[in-house]
Amino acid sequence: MIDPCELPFGCTVAGRCRPYLRRILTNGGAATYFDGKQTRELEHNRAVHRAIVRLPWPLCMFQPHHIALRTYDGDVSQHISTAKPMSDRLYKLWQMEQAIDDFLHEAEPSDTVVVMEI
Repeated sequence: MIDPCELPFGCTVAGRCRPYLRRILTNGGAATYFDGKQTRELEHNRAVHRAIVRLPWPLCMFQPHHIALRTYDGDVSQHISTAKPMSDRLYKLWQMEQAIDDFLHEAEPSDTVVVMEI
């Protein structure tokens, strides 16, 4: 198995990852965390999670973007793009802290979190 910290994205620990998570959820990106039983993925992709009908500027600045939290059974780090999620929850961008809390639920401060900016 490949060590996620050797891949070309950021690797941090759960106790220090909140600033990184806020940045990727604001600018676009994803993070994954494996708790030994399930893999969680927290993602904000501006192309996917934006409003379907875009209002003209400056009104578009007030349209909600979403954050996706997906949970997969087992370690799917090698094939997460083709894995089928057990649960899929959408948060509004202003619910960022709740999404991060749910993503890190029961995580130990020393657990590995992989962060990818897009």
